[in-house]
Order: sequence, then C-alpha cells, then structure tokens
Amino acid sequence: MKDTDIIAQLADIQPPPAPESGTWIAVIVTALAVTMALIYLYRYRLRDRPAQPVSQNVRVAALERLDQLEQEWLDGQVDDRQTAFLLATLLRLGLDQAQWPSTVDTTIEDRALWDTLSKLRYERTPSAALKQEVFVSARCCLLHGATGC
Repeated sequence: MKDTDIIAQLADIQPPPAPESGTWIAVIVTALAVTMALIYLYRYRLRDRPAQPVSQNVRVAALERLDQLEQEWLDGQVDDRQTAFLLATLLRLGLDQAQWPSTVDTTIEDRALWDTLSKLRYERTPSAALKQEVFVSARCCLLHGATGC
C-alpha cells in the first residue's frame, strides 16, 4: 500500500455529528437553577432559622448539676467565688443563652441573682458570702426558663 492510498482512505472518514446544542443549554440552565436554589436556601432559609427551644434534657441535666454543685458547696469542696462562676455558666447553658444576663431583665428576682453572682465573681474581696437562696433562685430560673419565678 502506498501512502497516498492510506491518506485517501482517511479522507473518506466522516466525523460524528456534533451534539445538539439544545441538550447543552438544558444542562447549563438546570445547573444554574440548582445553584441558585442552594444559594437561596443557605442565605435565606437555613441561616435565618429561629433558634430551637431548649430541650428538656438540657434543663434536666442542668438541674442535676445544680444539685451536685450545691452539695459540693455545702461540703466545702468549692469556695464561693468558684461556685458563682459555675452557677453563672450552668444558668447560661441551662437556659441556652449566649450571654445569660441578656434574659434576666424580666424579673427583679432574676436581676438580684445576677447581681449577686457578679459581685461574687468579679470583686476581689466580695462584700457578701454566697447564701442558700442563690441556689433556690437558680433552680427557679432553670425550672421556669427565662421568664423567672
């Protein structure tokens, strides 16, 4: 066989037809629609969802830990300042709040509890000692939520 015969045979080969442009346009439009839907869901639906209510399990666990902390305080295992820190953290987590004092403006009892805990935590030498009523107020806060006793 000569080279000219091979080239002539290759010249007779017909390439397959180009795919229809309609299918490519449909695929591109579908991909854009899916992308836009995902962006919408992320930005407007999932991000701005209202906060889920605190589950009862979290409150029950917080109440159990409160009883344990009260017993440790009565036994003298933790001092007043450390107890105040633990109580404030326990209330914040039990009420599912980023900052617990933001919810205690509703009642005078809750505000007094927060003031007492703040004095015990942040004063170098606290003017008052921790009292049993603080645990009662904290328990009431956890039982009734952010609405107070």
